[in-house]
Amino acid sequence: MAAGDADAALQLFERAAGFGHQADTELRTVRALMQRGAYRQALALCAHVAGEHRDEAGPAALHAWLLDAGGQREAARRVLAEAPHGSLLVQTQRALTGEPRIASPGMLDLPHRMAPVAVRSVDAPPDTGCRVVCTAALIDGGDRALAPWSMVVGAGRLWVRNGLGMAQGAVLENGLEGLGLALLRLNAPLPLPPTPGLAPRDPFAGSPGAVVAYTASASAEPAWPALGAGFLGRSTAATALLRRLGIAVNGRVDGAPVLDAQGRLCGVVRHPAGEEATWVPLSALRSRWAALLPPPAVPAPAPAMALDLAYEHALFRSLQLIVSPA
Repeated sequence: MAAGDADAALQLFERAAGFGHQADTELRTVRALMQRGAYRQALALCAHVAGEHRDEAGPAALHAWLLDAGGQREAARRVLAEAPHGSLLVQTQRALTGEPRIASPGMLDLPHRMAPVAVRSVDAPPDTGCRVVCTAALIDGGDRALAPWSMVVGAGRLWVRNGLGMAQGAVLENGLEGLGLALLRLNAPLPLPPTPGLAPRDPFAGSPGAVVAYTASASAEPAWPALGAGFLGRSTAATALLRRLGIAVNGRVDGAPVLDAQGRLCGVVRHPAGEEATWVPLSALRSRWAALLPPPAVPAPAPAMALDLAYEHALFRSLQLIVSPA
């Protein structure tokens, strides 16, 4: 997985599982599925492992963490309440109910590691001296990203990393200071599935939506983002270009992609310190970057997307923004 070949890792873990139903092997299979972006399948397998191994803390802790990441917080609490008591469960409970939502060192041990493995590459951030400052949104087929202007200006080197542990260096290309957003160009593209793609139009106020964001951290440790779901707000009193977020979130979610009910990118969060969380719809960005954010040529009716699938796609779309000191 560290080499970026989650498929090969998955095959090896599945072969090992054939020799016996050991919790440690099955948890490694869960994490290999997450490393390839298969959240729905990983969540189902983890629920099975937790049910089979009720006397072990690792399966229940990882199951609760994955449920919470996908926005199923009540279900995560129930899993923890029914799990065997132990230090790992206490750490997980504290991380899920506290602020910020960061996995403690014990939660990053194998085999239950509650984060992706950092994929090794020549353009990955160094292990020390860097930190995650906020979230960014991948666009333009994986070649560019939108990020908060305030987090980019004056920073040293920049990197972005997706929920699969893949990182790339990035540079500031230009920005929309009035909307508080910067456009980053990646040194090499990150994978971005073509569907569900971009929203053809801004969703109406009161429409279902979601944000998928990372927690800021003093290190550059890879992580899985967390999804928050709710109903998107109307325009603010200050400007028609910004809209109230309307979604309850844990902490700041500056730069997080906003998804419509079909799981499509429809905007980016603006959440400066001490201010109300708002979001910039794509319509406000297309006036400047229309070529990078084209609406579908012929918008087709699309059914609502289940939250677990929306989160699965967002593992590619939602990025950690990593900076080094200036």
